[in-house]
Amino acid sequence: MTTQETFQKLSEMRLHGFARALHEQLDSAESYAHLTFEDRLGVLVDREWSDREARRLTRRLQLARLRDRSACVEDLDWRHPRGLDRTLVQRLATCVQRHPVFRIKTTPSVPSDSWGIPRVGGIA
Repeated sequence: MTTQETFQKLSEMRLHGFARALHEQLDSAESYAHLTFEDRLGVLVDREWSDREARRLTRRLQLARLRDRSACVEDLDWRHPRGLDRTLVQRLATCVQRHPVFRIKTTPSVPSDSWGIPRVGGIA
């Protein structure tokens, strides 16, 4: 099988990250010469995995239709009395980073309140 056929089949299988990483390995073979076959294969699989995760995140952010996509826990305004426990919010943020199954949603506690009360969502 030729290299072009390999890239065609990778494209048909929608392994675009894998194909890009393979193309990089072929273009700069001397950079990867010291790696074993298993390590090079691992690099290809890791690239595909990270590309898929990036696409999933991008898609979820598009579906969420967030007003401010650059918002983060560190930007919470602690000056207004909302009854937020800073330690609890930081622990929840750490939990979300370690276990991406949990999501934090911000919803108003009352209709006139500003958006900023973190609530732990269910399994996404």
